[in-house]
Amino acid sequence: MPSLLALLGFTLLTAGLHARMEIEIEGPYGWAANLPTKRYDTKLSRLIFGVPITRYHLVMMATVLAFAHLPALVVHPWTVQHELFVLGYAILHFCLEDFLWFAFNPAFGVKKFTRENIWWHSRWFLGLPLAYWTGIPAATLLLALAYQS
Repeated sequence: MPSLLALLGFTLLTAGLHARMEIEIEGPYGWAANLPTKRYDTKLSRLIFGVPITRYHLVMMATVLAFAHLPALVVHPWTVQHELFVLGYAILHFCLEDFLWFAFNPAFGVKKFTRENIWWHSRWFLGLPLAYWTGIPAATLLLALAYQS
């Protein structure tokens, strides 16, 4: 297992690159608002995301998860510890990537990181999207379990 500092640095790097890529693809129109992608408006998508999920975002999430599992195929066999680590990393990556999308995006920036400017984050708590309040503790728990194993 990498040190926690190395993990955080790597996650910031991958999340930052992912955010920059999504800014290039989406521009100022978050949640793929202007992309020709299918939208799934289901009870599950509303429960998890608060809004319909796009095929674009499903593919992006699946890509990150697939790449994160690569070491289990080429370096060492799959274990529960590795899966906890991958899931913790992925959740942390998605939370950081989401915030960095706003921070790096010239159409937003941190000043416009508000509920009024971001329709696709429909649930907020104490000035942050609820997904951050649930995702970061979940990632922390999964990583703690992975490091304890």
